[in-house]
Amino acid sequence: MIYGYMRPLIDDPECIHQLQNQQIDSLYKEAHGSAKNREVLDKLFLDATSGDIIIVERLAILADSLHHLEDVLYVARKDNITIHFVKEQFSSTSIEKCSLLQLTGHFTLFQTEIVRQATKLGLAKAQQSGVVLGRPRKPDDKLQKAMLMYHSGQHSLREIKDETGISKSTLYRYLETEA
Repeated sequence: MIYGYMRPLIDDPECIHQLQNQQIDSLYKEAHGSAKNREVLDKLFLDATSGDIIIVERLAILADSLHHLEDVLYVARKDNITIHFVKEQFSSTSIEKCSLLQLTGHFTLFQTEIVRQATKLGLAKAQQSGVVLGRPRKPDDKLQKAMLMYHSGQHSLREIKDETGISKSTLYRYLETEA
């Protein structure tokens, strides 16, 4: 039996870009992209039997850390289940034939995707809860004073900074938007 496994990620929340053009007998799709409560993945491993194949778009969809990946691969090997990773173009059985350089590249990319996913998810949650992201804006009154001092031509940039707390780079950035 050939199974497909998908889960929503921040860059593919509807799983539209996963497992396109794959011949799959049964598809398992998580309802969420969270690292916790991967009930569908657990069910998949309960349903799969020796000799079955699980197809996953990429490593980051199957696991959330190297430790989690190791656990999943261990279970697959113990149950004689092969996992194919479409993007990486290898399977849990052929990975042993990869060179150390290839493995390092795959795991580096995997770790980068995991960090990117967690960061984007955290930023999205923060924005939903009303957190203002990015550098805080300088108070308008200090900025206006700095710009007036600059335009008067009577003050050095050091004097402007000492008086207003507005740095040269910040002042120039606002002067560019003014022009």
